[in-house]
Amino acid sequence: AKRLSVLNNINAPEFIDKRAQSTLIATIRQQGYIEMNDDGLLVSSKSMAEIKATVINLVDIEVLQSIPR
Repeated sequence: AKRLSVLNNINAPEFIDKRAQSTLIATIRQQGYIEMNDDGLLVSSKSMAEIKATVINLVDIEVLQSIPR
């Protein structure tokens, strides 16, 4: 399923590796880039804004424009 999703450019939730996604989110939280708000939702922290600014300055505009938002 994962291989077919890549070949066909399918970006559906059922094709996402849940363990990898969970590990990524946990690591980003531990590093302080995201945090829980009062409603229990994940939100970006001030550190994330700093990283974003750094990445924007380091990466070519063509690459930035190719990244889906």
